Amino acid sequence: GHSGGLRVLDALSASGLRALRYAKEIDAVSYVLANDVAEPAVDAIRVNAARNGPAASSKIEASQGDASLVMYMNRAPFAR
Repeated sequence: GHSGGLRVLDALSASGLRALRYAKEIDAVSYVLANDVAEPAVDAIRVNAARNGPAASSKIEASQGDASLVMYMNRAPFAR
């Protein structure tokens, strides 16, 4: 799971490169939501996460949506 670690939102992820770097290079990161509005980009996020093995794919969730709405829907519980 991703409880206890840092949660990162890559709201405009494109290919997911930044999300991959967060997942693989920062030990404290336990979850990355990699979002893009374009379906081909979300497909690329999934492919790239899988190609980088479980160290990345277990932490990255691909999401397709408007960045503003995704940020709003994932704000901290105390802000709701």
